[in-house]
Amino acid sequence: MELRRGKWWSGWRIGASRAWVGVDIGSVQTKLTTFTPSEDWRAATVATPKAVFEGHRIADPGAVGAALAAVVEQMGLRSLPAAVALPAPAVVVRRLPIAADAVGSVTERVADELRSQAAPASELARDFQVLGANPAGGLDVVAVAARVDVVESYARTVHLAGLRAVVVEPEYFALQN
Repeated sequence: MELRRGKWWSGWRIGASRAWVGVDIGSVQTKLTTFTPSEDWRAATVATPKAVFEGHRIADPGAVGAALAAVVEQMGLRSLPAAVALPAPAVVVRRLPIAADAVGSVTERVADELRSQAAPASELARDFQVLGANPAGGLDVVAVAARVDVVESYARTVHLAGLRAVVVEPEYFALQN
């Protein structure tokens, strides 16, 4: 395990009034970073147990959760809210222009667009965010979908480590925050 400390960018705003933990579970190592509005950041890495992935899903959340739990305890992070990143290949991201006359049906348009993905709609966790108005008078929306079993495996792993998974997002979005 490797621990690091440093100053964090003061403009970071997710959970600005309290401490958060960022978690990135990789096939070789897992990284944790703490964020607080008034303190330095702290980071740690721990080896990810071998052969715990089946595709993009964590097949053995207990093994990864146990490795993380030791770091969580050592850093005093138990029960903190956590944001966990899903691997990019496990997530479908679409930018959708919504016509002005269809603005009232954004949810249906997103569902229609994501319905054509490899998994049935009942097996997908979906969400969207309105980015703003587009030049045509409609809206630009970003839609995201991932298989429910993948999302649940990451959330379960974080829970077993003693953290509360309150944000599960694609790696790309996590890098932007």
